[in-house]
Amino acid sequence: LLSSIDEVIKENNIEGETFADLFAGTGCVGDFFKDRYQIISNDFLFYSYIMNRAKLKNSSIPKFDSFRKKYKSDIFEWLNIQTYIPDNSYFIYLNYTPIGNRMFFTEENGIKIDGIRQKIEELRAKNIIEEEEYYYLIASMMESITKVSNISGTYEAFFKFWDSRAEKEFDLQPLEINEAQLHADNLIFNEDTNKLVREIKGDIAYIDP
Repeated sequence: LLSSIDEVIKENNIEGETFADLFAGTGCVGDFFKDRYQIISNDFLFYSYIMNRAKLKNSSIPKFDSFRKKYKSDIFEWLNIQTYIPDNSYFIYLNYTPIGNRMFFTEENGIKIDGIRQKIEELRAKNIIEEEEYYYLIASMMESITKVSNISGTYEAFFKFWDSRAEKEFDLQPLEINEAQLHADNLIFNEDTNKLVREIKGDIAYIDP
């Protein structure tokens, strides 16, 4: 729909500085327009807040300069090759693999997902990664996890057999974003849209519930 939305704006000579994407989902609309407008993004799902923050607060993939300086490595490669040993804090491993009588992920992938997630938290706590780098990593994790999840499309149920996709090793990859200069400092919300619209104002609204 992105090209169609763009055409509607051009054909009707719609002008303005602010574009509100009020049921933002994965953030593809705001990401597309972020070089032309200040984006106001909102979604009730915290998942969507993370995805939109990663896309709308970055004009390119973060550099992770402090991490590179300390570890002399690409952060994605580093996280992927660490050895992770499960314990009682490994939530995905204990609840969403055969260990927890579910088949959303293989045991090996559950361990790696938990291990990387905790390592990201440690890096942020030690200020080795900055706040927006942190959110970008979490968004990258959520997107990468879909490549190995043993589901048909949503996490309401899992296959009773191992899909070939799920048998692949989990590999954390950078989230793809529109690498374009930000028009302005974008605003990202995680609220009920019916309440938020009474507190914000702008020029263009895209409402796709």
